[in-house]
Amino acid sequence: MKMLCVMNVNPKRYVAKNRYWCPTKIDAMNFENVMDKRRKEMAKIEGFISCDIILVDHKYLSEPNGYVYECQQGWKSDRDYQTWMTSKYNHTSNFDTGIYQFVPENKKISIPETYMPFIDVDDFTW
Repeated sequence: MKMLCVMNVNPKRYVAKNRYWCPTKIDAMNFENVMDKRRKEMAKIEGFISCDIILVDHKYLSEPNGYVYECQQGWKSDRDYQTWMTSKYNHTSNFDTGIYQFVPENKKISIPETYMPFIDVDDFTW
């Protein structure tokens, strides 16, 4: 569980991964709704391959420990991904309060959410 945010560039695909924590079921539902809308907008951008939202470690994830999600985006190129990252929709589709992102271990290769607080994996109670 130590690799929390990573981007992988290869000749066939550009992948970005992030992990999020939602403390309550309502927060988890909000997260899923925003990500579903984002996925639909991503699909309109040339070079989009996929956006998978995965609920991680089901057996440990119920209140009060919350819900951990991994988001993995696939793009044909870094340029396509940057088109999404700089899009108006990406910058205006913010999450409500109550959703956190895990602190990236390698800040040189991660692109965290702009308006979302961090939670450090060392402070997280499993």
